[in-house]
Amino acid sequence: MKMYEQILVKALENETVQVVFPNVKLNPTEIVQLNCYQAIEKIRDVLQNEDLEDVDCFMRIEEIVNTLEDLGVDVDGRHDF
Repeated sequence: MKMYEQILVKALENETVQVVFPNVKLNPTEIVQLNCYQAIEKIRDVLQNEDLEDVDCFMRIEEIVNTLEDLGVDVDGRHDF
């Protein structure tokens, strides 16, 4: 099997690679915009939650940070609390 892989790697080493997601209907910009909009809605909902006491503001910030992290946004190590 190793020789098979070596021959295949050599045969394909100069070929162009194309990644395709056949089920994705949006372009990259539309995907990012949609995810950002959904994140902003979630952040707004967290901040508008009047059921929380002011001492719960920390938890609001935590939820906002988690929302950003869920999107894959790096918060530069600020989330160590």
